[in-house]
Amino acid sequence: MSRRYAILMMNDEKAWAELPPAEQERVGRCHEELQVELRAAGRLVSFWGFGPSEEARTLERDADGTIAISSGGLPVGREVLGGVYVIEAESIDEALVWAEKGRFVPGTNEVREVVG
Repeated sequence: MSRRYAILMMNDEKAWAELPPAEQERVGRCHEELQVELRAAGRLVSFWGFGPSEEARTLERDADGTIAISSGGLPVGREVLGGVYVIEAESIDEALVWAEKGRFVPGTNEVREVVG
């Protein structure tokens, strides 16, 4: 029975910005080809790419209920969430195969089962 998995595409935005335009275009084509392959295999549920983290806003609720909103994404390190694929796969091992196919530049892909 298939389950849904999210492939979280973590990227170094500074390294991305420093790539030559031709390399950025190559990566874009690779994503297009991966989406074609996932669709042909009946595995693609959806895909979203995200804008720059500097344009994000982060909302945080404290234990006392106070809400704070700040500019920028979460400061979790040099990598930020650049996009997400939601796929169907028979197992996390199959999802990891797709995650490996989707890593076109240095960085991290995290795979998690989608629940609910």
